[in-house]
Amino acid sequence: MKRLMDAADTLLAVDSTAAPQAYHEAYDQLLWAVVTSARDELEGLVGRLDSQPYMNLPPPLQVAAFRIWGLEPPDNAERMQVAATGIAVYCRLGEENTACSGLNERQRMTGGF
Repeated sequence: MKRLMDAADTLLAVDSTAAPQAYHEAYDQLLWAVVTSARDELEGLVGRLDSQPYMNLPPPLQVAAFRIWGLEPPDNAERMQVAATGIAVYCRLGEENTACSGLNERQRMTGGF
């Protein structure tokens, strides 16, 4: 989890206006960490997204973390619901429906939602 949280902290520490190249590199590093982290690592980040300073991470990265974490096996109805709620915070209705489609389908298959 240290790699993921370090990447999040690095992005939060970079001023996108003063150092745009460094910001883009930090953004890419965090995105890479999100998509390559194990479920338990993602859970550590997702569990912090409702508090400072992590709530200030870019919404697309937060949505990606929620979506990947929610879809990680094994299926867990509560985890999927938390992920769908986190996604709903940032997405418009059409975006939310698409972003949550896999979560919704898995919930229907497992008897949730």
